[in-house]
Amino acid sequence: MKVICLICAVAVIIAFNSAAFADSMMCHKGVVRSGDSASQVLDKCGKPVHKTRDDTADGKSAETWTYKIRGSYRDFYFERGVLKVIRDKTLT
Repeated sequence: MKVICLICAVAVIIAFNSAAFADSMMCHKGVVRSGDSASQVLDKCGKPVHKTRDDTADGKSAETWTYKIRGSYRDFYFERGVLKVIRDKTLT
C-alpha cells in the first residue's frame, strides 16, 4: 500500500512540475494554447493583472501578460501578438 501511495505522490509532483511551462491553460471562458492570438487569450481569460511590453533583439514586438489563475500567477508571453509560452510565475 505504501508503494502505491509513493507512486501516486510522485505522479502528482511530476504533473505539477510539467505545468511550469505549459502549452495550454484553462481560463474561465475556455482553453488557451500556444499559437492563439492575443485577442483570443483576452476573450477567454479576460484582462490580465499586469502587462509589460518589450522589443526583442531582432525587432519583434513582445509582451508578457500576467494572470492569476487558480491561486497562482502565470506569465503569458507573446511575440507579434501570438501566444508563445505560458510560465508559472513562481518559477521564473
